[in-house]
Amino acid sequence: MSPVLATDVERWAWATRQQLDAFDVAFGPWLDGVRRDPQASLEAEAAKQNVRFTLAAYFALVAAHQLGKALRAAGVADSDADLFRRVKSLRDIHEHWEQHRGSFFGLDRSRARTAAVGYLRMNPDGHPWLISWDGEGAVTLGDLLPLGELRDLLDRL
Repeated sequence: MSPVLATDVERWAWATRQQLDAFDVAFGPWLDGVRRDPQASLEAEAAKQNVRFTLAAYFALVAAHQLGKALRAAGVADSDADLFRRVKSLRDIHEHWEQHRGSFFGLDRSRARTAAVGYLRMNPDGHPWLISWDGEGAVTLGDLLPLGELRDLLDRL
């Protein structure tokens, strides 16, 4: 692998880790508040925390998408093609939310754009903006991307 490609992989792996860490920092307090008082998730401070972790999740998707491109350029991403297909699908939907919103809120799915069509093929009943937690610490973005898979990839690099 050329030094330039190695640097690109390192840069985007680091950026992805940073955004996942930012997600953890923002998600933890929100989750703690919801555990104490489920109604607290509706309050203004919880709404701000929601924006913080949602934004961190979006930037993690952007960084992970760039990491996938760097790994493909370096010729080493084939074994993780499915992971990066899911990353790209979610990244595209989050990036162009205004174009995809109608595909997921009971509007006409026959007019769904490419990213939404791909997402719905992978997960017909999913919701790309959902961030779920399993009670044991595992978080999944968009009913499609367990963050543990992304962390496992980063640990292998």
